[in-house]
Amino acid sequence: MFDISELFQVSASTVVWTIFIITVFAYGIWPYTYLKRYGIPGPIPLPFIGNLPLLASMGEAQSALYLSKRFGRIAGYYFGRYPAVIVNDLDMIQKILVTDNSSFCNRYVVPLIQKVIMNAKNNFGELADQEQEFDITTVVGRFTLDVISTTAFGVEIDSQKNPNCPLVKSCLKFVKFNIFSSLIPLSFICRPLWYLVDFLRFPGTLENKLDYLVSFCQDTIKFRKTDKTANRRDMMQLMLEARMNNNNTSIDEEESASLKDFVSKYQDTQSLTDKEITSNALTFLVGGYETTSSTFAFLIHSLAFNQDAQEKVYKEIMNVIGEELPNQDNVRELMYLDMCLSETLRKYPVVTRLNREADEDIKVGDWTIPSYTDVVIPVYSIHNSPEYYPDPEKFIPERFTPEAKGTRHPYTYMPFGKGPRSCLGMRLARLELKMLAASILREFKFTPCSKTEDPIQLTQLFFLRAKNGVWLNVTRRGKA
Repeated sequence: MFDISELFQVSASTVVWTIFIITVFAYGIWPYTYLKRYGIPGPIPLPFIGNLPLLASMGEAQSALYLSKRFGRIAGYYFGRYPAVIVNDLDMIQKILVTDNSSFCNRYVVPLIQKVIMNAKNNFGELADQEQEFDITTVVGRFTLDVISTTAFGVEIDSQKNPNCPLVKSCLKFVKFNIFSSLIPLSFICRPLWYLVDFLRFPGTLENKLDYLVSFCQDTIKFRKTDKTANRRDMMQLMLEARMNNNNTSIDEEESASLKDFVSKYQDTQSLTDKEITSNALTFLVGGYETTSSTFAFLIHSLAFNQDAQEKVYKEIMNVIGEELPNQDNVRELMYLDMCLSETLRKYPVVTRLNREADEDIKVGDWTIPSYTDVVIPVYSIHNSPEYYPDPEKFIPERFTPEAKGTRHPYTYMPFGKGPRSCLGMRLARLELKMLAASILREFKFTPCSKTEDPIQLTQLFFLRAKNGVWLNVTRRGKA
């Protein structure tokens, strides 16, 4: 005999599942009308994941280039369920970022950099004598780590000679750490996933890789507080003085304008904690390591494939500096080297995009940027646009003569960002790169080898880098 209660139970179960499926589906698609309501064009998103397949298949840099070509100067897309707008209009970019002035870097770090450069030069000398192909990113990465450890942490570690030093090993683990790359796209679908990071403690996680560095920073802070004889003028010391002395922090006129700006943020408050000091030092480590080492590798790769440019740089170095040690004053006169560096950063902007977020609807030009939307400035796309740089795939340093720069909109070039939130370490990075290049290129010549890629296969997690390294040959000047 048929029991009507069973029918009711089946129907109730079906209704519950139907409601659940509809709710889940609605959750997956409801954000995708947001940009359309503002008239912002873009590719059709998929439920839950938005345009992540496109971004994953092409990478952020190339996908921004593709979307700009397809949809114009303004294009929208979805990182999972979260909206983003790519802005390619230079006047709009200028309004979004706001013009900012910068000044030359400090003098106090120069002797520290010079000492590290001598170690790097010895490294290249050994490689030249061995006559073996090598990955320049590895060599320059160690140099960069040494510079950062002295300017941020106040410690000379010499990773080039002591690769097994605990601090060196911990730093390298940290800067090369990418286990969370799989969580990054998922976090845009379900942003609370980011909170899991604070609770991860099992071996091999970010927390474990940070343990030594955090302890090191904390010990350094304690030492600096008690040792009255310390005379370091590095980033950590300036932050400590800003916190301890508040408005009375004294920053010498010779010191970095970027550090002045950084420290000034904390001079009106007592909010700069030991944890914040440690966090800023570690951020300086990661950002500086990736950007500087990759940029130098891209520069030398470009010169290896453009021997005329490499010889011109060499002659300029010999004419301007000769046998002197590179320093802040004389590298400033290396105009052609500066043009080569600028062209490298144009072709390979290590930071491929800038991000801002509108906390309310804002009118920019003819467009309205929706509130709580990720505003993307596609640096790589702009730098590699034939509209601004004809034959963008070619390495042409002459794009950066004063006359050539004067013909372009200033926002066609943003390797370090623009405006008040531009990279605080950009002047230090350029000084470091030019000093190293001047010292190395006057003694060594670089050429392609059997493993050299052209074009370089690029990959990107947070920064642009060579997927398979940058392999080259190096010989001493004067040798065949």
